[in-house]
Parts: sequence; C-alpha cells; structure tokens
Amino acid sequence: MNDRVKPHTIVTFDLSDLLIFLWQKKIRIILLAGVLTVLGAYYVSTLPRIYSAESTIMLSENEKTISIPMGVNAFQNKRESKLETHLQFMKSRQFASRLIERLNLTAHHEFKSSNGETKSIDSVAKDLLASLNISSISDTDMIKIQFEARSPKLASDVANTAGPVFFDYLNEMSQKRVVESTRWLNEQLDDLQQQLSESEESLLTFQRENDLIDVNSQIDLAKNEIGKTVEQKLFVDKSLSAARSITKEISTRDTDIDKLLQIPGVAINDTVRDHRNRVLAQEQVLEEISKRYRYKHYKYKAAESSLALLREELKNVIFQIIDGKQQEFQSLLVQQEQLDKQLMEARERLNNLGKYELQLARMKREVEATRRVYEMFLSKMQETQILQDIGSNEEFAIVDYATEPTSPSKPKVLLGITLSVMFSSVFSAGFWLLLHLVRDKRNRFRQLVAGLGLQILAEVPKVEWTTDRNKVRRPKGNKFGYDEAIRSIRTALIVGDNEDPLRKIAVVTMSEKEGRDEVAVSLAESFSSLEKILLIDCDLRTHDLLKRFSLDKFHPGIVNFINKEVKFNQCLHKVGNSQLTFIPSGITQGDPVEHISKPRFASLIHKLSVFYERLILTAPAVTQYSDTLVLSQHVDGIIIVCDIEKSDAAEFTEGVRRLQDSGVTILGVVFNRVRGLKTSRPERMMRKRFFKKSRVPK
Repeated sequence: MNDRVKPHTIVTFDLSDLLIFLWQKKIRIILLAGVLTVLGAYYVSTLPRIYSAESTIMLSENEKTISIPMGVNAFQNKRESKLETHLQFMKSRQFASRLIERLNLTAHHEFKSSNGETKSIDSVAKDLLASLNISSISDTDMIKIQFEARSPKLASDVANTAGPVFFDYLNEMSQKRVVESTRWLNEQLDDLQQQLSESEESLLTFQRENDLIDVNSQIDLAKNEIGKTVEQKLFVDKSLSAARSITKEISTRDTDIDKLLQIPGVAINDTVRDHRNRVLAQEQVLEEISKRYRYKHYKYKAAESSLALLREELKNVIFQIIDGKQQEFQSLLVQQEQLDKQLMEARERLNNLGKYELQLARMKREVEATRRVYEMFLSKMQETQILQDIGSNEEFAIVDYATEPTSPSKPKVLLGITLSVMFSSVFSAGFWLLLHLVRDKRNRFRQLVAGLGLQILAEVPKVEWTTDRNKVRRPKGNKFGYDEAIRSIRTALIVGDNEDPLRKIAVVTMSEKEGRDEVAVSLAESFSSLEKILLIDCDLRTHDLLKRFSLDKFHPGIVNFINKEVKFNQCLHKVGNSQLTFIPSGITQGDPVEHISKPRFASLIHKLSVFYERLILTAPAVTQYSDTLVLSQHVDGIIIVCDIEKSDAAEFTEGVRRLQDSGVTILGVVFNRVRGLKTSRPERMMRKRFFKKSRVPK
C-alpha cells in the first residue's frame, strides 16, 4: 500500500495501440473520410475553369550604349539588375493601367463587379496583376508572360499584348532618357568649358608671377650653384680649422720667440727659416770671435751687435707672420659666414623651385584632366545626338506568341479529388484519434495510478444530486451505479489485505472541488448500514459538510471540544435513524494545524476509535495545505478522491509523493464523477425483473 512513488511515470501509446485503435474505429473513419471526400470533390468540381496562355519576349542590349561617368551612371545597370527592373515594372500598376487601356479591359465582363457594374481602373489593375505571372528565364534575356482568365481569348490577348505595351513604354523611356542625357551633357559641357578656361588662365598667371619659363633649367642651375658652394665651404672649413689651431697655439705662447718658432705653421715659413739660418750663422761667428777676443773688443761688439740686429729682424718677421695668420683666420671666418649665407639662399631658392614645380605640375594635370573630360563629354554629346536620331538603344522581339488555350489549366479535378481523399483520410483518422485522446483521460489516469504503485478502489459515476425530506443530499439518475461504486469502496476496505482492521480512515483530495465530501458522506452512510460509524469533518478551513447536513454555520464542532469550549455531546449530530453520527469542524480561530496537532486531538481520535467501529475523517487538499500530513499520523490510512476531469496529472503525482515521503499509508484511489460508466445491473432492469417475478397469473 505504501510503496514509494516512482520518479517518473510515462503514459505510452505505441504503434500497436494506434493500429488497434484504427481497426476499432475503421467504420467511423471511413464514413467521415467519405463525407469529406465527397464534399472536397464537389467543391473542386464547382470551381470555375481557368485558362492559361503564355508568351515569351526577348530583351537584348545592342552596342549603341551611352557610357557616361559620374551622375549619369544611374542610367547604366548590369544585365541582371536591368532585367529585374523590367520585371518589376511589368508587375506595377502603371504597366497594368497601360495594358488595360490598350485592350479596354474595363468593359470586359470578366473584370466587372458581380452586379455588372464597371470597376475603376485601380480595381481592374489589381485583378489583372493577380492573374498575371511574369518571370525571367534563367541565363537568358528572355521574359515569360503568363496570364490566367476564365475566357481563353482574353488569356491569349493579354499574354500577346503585354509584350508590345512594354516595348512601347521602353521606347518612350529611352527617348526621354536620351533627352535628359542631352540636357545634362550640355550643362556639363558648359561647366567644363568654363572650368578649363579658368584652369589655363590660372596656370599662365602663376608662371608669369613666379618667372617660371623653364623650371627644370632653373632647378639644375640651383643644384649646380649649391654644389660649388658646398665645395668652397669644405675648403674654407678645412683652412679655417688649420688657422684656428695655429691661432690658438700663438695665443698660448705669448711673445716667446723660441716657443713661437716651435709652431709648425711659423717654423716652415721660408723667410723665417732664412732669418733663423742667418741668426745661427752669426751666433757661430760670435762664438768664434769670443774665443779670441773679449766682449769689450770691437770685433766682438760688432759681431754681437749684428747678432742682436738679426734676432730683432727674425722677431719682426715672426710677428709679421703671426699677424698674417690672425688676419687670415678672420678672413676665413668672414668667408665661411658668406658661404653659409649663399648656401642657405641657394637651398631656399631650390626649395621654392621644387614647390613651384609641384604646384605647376598639379595645375597642368588639372588642365589636362579637365580637357580630357571635356573632350569625352563632347564625344558623348555627339553619340547622344546620333542615338536620338536612330531611336532606342535596345532591341526587342517576341520569341513565342500565345495561342488560345483549348483546355483549362485549373482546377485539376483528378489531382484535387486525390488530395481530397488523402486529406480526408488523414483528417478523419486524426480527428477520431484526437477525440479519443481527449476523452480517454480516464485510461491515462489509470496508467498514472498504476505507475505510482497504487490501486483503484472504485470508479464513481457522475450523477446529479437532490435533497431529500431530511434535507440530506442524495444522488439521482444512475443511483444504482453510484451506490455500487460506494459499496465497492466499502468492500475493498473491509476485505483488504491489511493485517489490522481499518478503523480510522481519512478521505482527501489533491485539490479542492474534486468531490471529497460527497464520497466521504456516501461511504459513511454505506458503512452505517453495517456498523456504528462516526464522520468527522477535520477540514477546518472550508466547513462545507455543514451545508450537506443542513446545520447552522455556528454549530460547535471538534475544534470547540478540543479547546474545551463545549461538551462532546454538543458537537454530535445524529443523522436520521441510521448508525451514522457526524461531528462538524466547528468555529476555527488561528492556525488549523495547531488544533489537530494538540495531544487532546490525538487522544480524542483514539477514544472514538474504541467507541465507534469506524471513523471517517475529511481533510483539506494535500497540495495546498499540510493538514493532511499531520492528520495522517492519527489514522490507519487515507483514500485519495480524484476527479479525473479536473485533476492535473502533475499535481496528482506531486501530492502522492508528498504523502508517501511522509510515510502515509495510501489505501487506494477513487475516481470520482467519471462520465460514461456503464452498469451491468441498472435499477430499471432490476425493477422490471422484480415485477415480472411477482406478477400473479390469472
């Protein structure tokens, strides 16, 4: 009884079930398919006959094209885009209007309204385009024109006239385009001519202002001048470096003749060497004289005087050379500065010439480009005038004319009937299968309950209810089937495989409004015919059982007794002359779970199970409240009432999982309010047999 719930329950419907279902419903499927087939065939046969005519035209571009740059390129498209443009125009209202005017289709009876009135051109164009099919033939310049109409002649006329109407339109557009091109080219030629004149004038003005007769020669001269100046500067820099070195040595040796003679630039001078040699010779003479004469001798004095004079001359020569070196150094400095200035001026002149050359080249290119564009536009202007004289630059031809059709293209009666048979068969089978699946919720719940490891105690049929004289609700209609189902529940509880008798039983539902109270009351009444039974309303939230026994809503109940507000006898309600006693829930204040969790409630249930042979308790919905989980600790087991028309399979499975996770003993499931249940012994047959047996023969 209390097996664990399986994690997933899968309701299967395999191929064998489908085949069995189709075989069982074959008559219904065939009848419905036959009716639908007849209706489909009748509909196809009553459809108007549509005739289709088809013609083919060719669009080819010849060699006389106008290839104009810039803005005029909008007139020149590739073959694919141009063909697509033609197709879109032939599907436009403008083309349809031209075709309607050419054939006077507004007066044709097929394009008039149902009452014979003439439609507007826009309405006729809409109907015409709906029946006109225009498409291109792949990898060609040909277009296929197909028109469908109820009149064979109209179909062929429209298909054959569409091509010439389109050709006339293209000729008009071509002439208009040539005129617009000519006007645009004239404007462009005027602008280009003015632009060319301005460019040439700017070029001449620039050459005159900057004296640019021969720029290349001037650039070459500037380059040569820079080269020579650089050579002179290198020589001066070298000489200046040597002069600077000599000048520096002179400044460090002051007026010391011996030190000055050690300077290479002074020592190598011919005059200095000559005077130095003369000084050395005179010193040697003086030395020879000093060996023979004393310093007071006139020869010695004469030699000494000559030596001093020579040395003074040498000193003067050295100072003259030093002055010359210093003057040379200053001269080289001045010369270097002049060369730097000349080099800078030459380079600046060369840079200016380079800029002038670039600007002059750009201006010449502008003039040349403007001249070429002008010449090109002038040639295109001549081509345009030629094309305007010879007409369109495209060649059109009708490749295949449409012939008047002799047999309709629509509807295809045989194909329609075949599709009607196929659709009717599939629809009929699907309809009965869907109806079976929708109405077979009972079997799905059977598989669900079996997959959950529970047993079905009974299936209670759906009946109507009435109130008897004692103001107690009773079933009417299929009363025998209802009572038999209740007795089945009673028998299952009495003769079940439980070791101990089931004296305390709770009746619950997974959600509200599934008929818990009617099953609980009917089961209690059924038990009361055999034993002393007590029905306790433990649903402290709804108090619906008070209405079933026509009791006041303030009637004290089990909650009032637990809270010691009334005596137990005040809570009891004896139902008629039966062995059934009812205890309502009473007036509840606070949390209902707190009342049924009290030890006084458990003690009361235990004592009542001793005094009464059986207790039947009702509890709130399992998936909405936790009352049932608390109440289940005081009963021997619970019965789940399930209205298969209202109950949700997922909610039912979740409720069973909650009960079994709490260790509750589930005695079984009662399917309530089941439609279409058939009883083997209806009351009418029993009455018929009873009266037949009790009839006394004459």
